[in-house]
Amino acid sequence: TVECTHAHDVVVSCFPVQTSGWTYRKVPVAGPSGLLEARPNETAAWGTICTDGFDVAAASVACRTLGFFARSTVATFNAVLQNGSMTPLRYLDDLACTGAEASVDTCPLRRVSGTRVCSSNRDVEIVCRVPQPAAAPGAWNYTIQAYTRPGRGLLLVRPSANDTFGTVCSLGFTDVDAQAACRGMGYTGRGARVIPATTVGASSLPIHVQHAGCVSTTPSLALCPMISPATDC
Repeated sequence: TVECTHAHDVVVSCFPVQTSGWTYRKVPVAGPSGLLEARPNETAAWGTICTDGFDVAAASVACRTLGFFARSTVATFNAVLQNGSMTPLRYLDDLACTGAEASVDTCPLRRVSGTRVCSSNRDVEIVCRVPQPAAAPGAWNYTIQAYTRPGRGLLLVRPSANDTFGTVCSLGFTDVDAQAACRGMGYTGRGARVIPATTVGASSLPIHVQHAGCVSTTPSLALCPMISPATDC
């Protein structure tokens, strides 16, 4: 048998949703906050979104566009002065979302400028947070230690809030398990997959779990019949 080592740690990617040709991303700035950027197609340069007309309703729609579909998602935003920004374009301006839209694409009064004309001269920095309920006795909770962008990184689990986070062995861990993990954190789960652990480097944490055993309809990794401790480690 193959022994679980940190070379087999599970790393997952919860891809954001792409809608109507436009692609959106949140570029990490500090902590959970990130600069909201957009581009009209895959070959175009990324541009920012002006804060003119942007409010909490627009922030909620933006988080939904990024794949945070959980109804409990909390969306907040900041207006960031971007003088001297490395981003040369500002694509979207004067958004007037109601909060009910499925994506930024369907918000009314959107102006696509492709320039840095913006009366506030400030761009949108956004936070999309899905509150994690307190774990019931015997229930696992988990998170992603992001390393390049939100929703992509080392999968960490712990038996309870009083325990130390540890990694998951990828032996027997499938894309179906990754999709359940992403759904539990507010992403749609569509396109979620396991990626090589070599992209994040070795971890010194304990290896807690192997063989998650989720099915395609499981709403959260915490509800999967995980094997613990990881017996092949």
